[in-house]
Amino acid sequence: MLESVGMSNCNPIATPIDPNVKLMPLTDGDPRIGNAKFQHDYLSGLGKLMYPAVTTRPDLAHAVQHLSQFSIRSGPEHMSALKRVFRYLHGTISLGITFRGTEDLHMYSDSNWASDTIDCRSITGYISYFGSAPISWSSWKQPTVALSTMEAEYMACFPCMFQTHRYSPLLCL
Repeated sequence: MLESVGMSNCNPIATPIDPNVKLMPLTDGDPRIGNAKFQHDYLSGLGKLMYPAVTTRPDLAHAVQHLSQFSIRSGPEHMSALKRVFRYLHGTISLGITFRGTEDLHMYSDSNWASDTIDCRSITGYISYFGSAPISWSSWKQPTVALSTMEAEYMACFPCMFQTHRYSPLLCL
């Protein structure tokens, strides 16, 4: 995958997203909108990250979710953020999921209240473990604006309760 985007010799980094960079979509009048080659490269790179983010790398889920918001209105700063995820992938290429002998199911969820600077909606994520191995995870923008931290956390915990109501023990934090 790294070879296909020309980053097989890139310098690895420790985090997939720079917390100091706040990405915004390009505005309607921006001349960079509509560059077909750039859009193809951005969407192609994002698509290449989608498979590991959904199937084997829960650590990429939030980064891919975040960058997907800018699929149509992306610019050079979005491409830099996308390349950062590939650099992170290069530095963590040996990570994987291993299953161990326990059969406990645990789920964890969290949200960051009104963190999206564009529309003030919260970002939610959850991960479920079967023993010590993650078996499902997701990161998404909440459908409504939470009016408090408690409301955002409640909306984050709901998928845990909904998806595992028949399993025991359930831990949803």
